[in-house]
Amino acid sequence: MIYFIFGLFLGSLVNNIAYRLVRNEDFILGSSKCDSCQKNLLWYELIPIISYLIQGGKCRNCRNKISFRYPLTELITGLLTYKIAEKTLLISNFNLINFLYFNYFLIITLLFFILSLYDLETFYIEDKLIYLAIFIWLIFALVFNYLSIFPKIDFNPGLNSLIYLPELNVKDYIFNRLYYAFIFALSILIIFILTLGKGIGLGDIKLFFILGLYFNFSDILAASAFTILISGIFSLFILIYKRKIKQAVPLGPFIFAGLFLSIFTGDYLYELVNNLLILDT
Repeated sequence: MIYFIFGLFLGSLVNNIAYRLVRNEDFILGSSKCDSCQKNLLWYELIPIISYLIQGGKCRNCRNKISFRYPLTELITGLLTYKIAEKTLLISNFNLINFLYFNYFLIITLLFFILSLYDLETFYIEDKLIYLAIFIWLIFALVFNYLSIFPKIDFNPGLNSLIYLPELNVKDYIFNRLYYAFIFALSILIIFILTLGKGIGLGDIKLFFILGLYFNFSDILAASAFTILISGIFSLFILIYKRKIKQAVPLGPFIFAGLFLSIFTGDYLYELVNNLLILDT
C-alpha cells in the first residue's frame, strides 16, 4: 500500500512537471497554482486525489472546475508504482539490487508519462526528455556492468516464445536493449516513410527507441499491440460520433497507455491464456 500512496504523490509531481514544461515555467522552485485564477495552492489543496474529491473537483477560490486529468494521472502513477515494486520484488524483498531495478523501471515510466502529457498538449515530443532518458539508461548500464547484474524481469512473459535473445550476462543485456531500440525505431521509421508521415510522427520513433532501451521485446510488442488497439478504438469513436475523417491526434498518449496496460495486465493475460490452453486440453 505504501508504494501506491508514494506513487500518488509522484503522480502529482508528473502533473506539475508536464504542465510547467509546456508553459516554460520553473517546475523546481515555482509554486502550484490554480489553472484558472492563478491563486497559489496550500498544502491541503495538493493532497493527491483526496483534495480533488473533498473540493468537489473545483478550486476553493474561484470555484472553476479542476481538470480530471490531475487525479487520473495520480491514480495511474500510483498503480504503476505499486506494480513495478511488485514485479521487481521490492515489496517482498527490499534490498539494494531490487531497489535499483525498481528505480530503473519507475524513472523511465514516469519520464514516458511526462512525455505523453507534453505531447497531448503540444503535439510535440520534447527532445530534452529523450536525451535525459538516454543519459539515465547509460548511467544504469554502467552501474549494472560494475555490479555484474541486470534486471531479469518480464512484464509480459507469455510473449517470450515469439522471440527470445539469450541474456547470460550484463553485456548481453546491454547489447539486446540497443538491438531492440534500433529495431523498433527502424520499424516505426519505415511506417513513417510508407505512410508519408500520416498518423505517425518522427517523435514517435524516439519514443519507441526509448522503449527498446529499457524493456524486453515481449513488453514492447505488448505495448505496441495495446497502442494499436486503443488508438484504433479512439479513431472509430471520432469517425462515428464526431464525423471527422481527418483530425490530428498525438500518438504519444496512446503509446503510454499501451505501456501502462502491458505493465499492469501482462501477468493476468499470461495466466488467462494458460488457463484457456489447459481447458482446451
